[in-house]
Amino acid sequence: MSPYTRALTGVSVGISISESEDSGRLGFGSKEVNQVTVDMGFTLTASNGRLISDTEASSASYSGNDVQRMALALVNEKADEVVARLYADYCRNAGPK
Repeated sequence: MSPYTRALTGVSVGISISESEDSGRLGFGSKEVNQVTVDMGFTLTASNGRLISDTEASSASYSGNDVQRMALALVNEKADEVVARLYADYCRNAGPK
């Protein structure tokens, strides 16, 4: 298990889930409706407001019947990558400038 498995603990993530009554009429079957896309943006700044790191991650997948579970899985899938980028940028850029 990765040491960063719980790296995003305490971070608020907004999830918007919707299905329109018109989906079928518009040609969207359950496979298209149950598609999850996660886009995340992170900015790390010093106490004086100086930018240390600005990174983003995104992922998408078919969710089946459990949209929320897949959204969480996609967030967790990207967590190590995001934390590694933020940490590397912190080590490189956090010193006095």
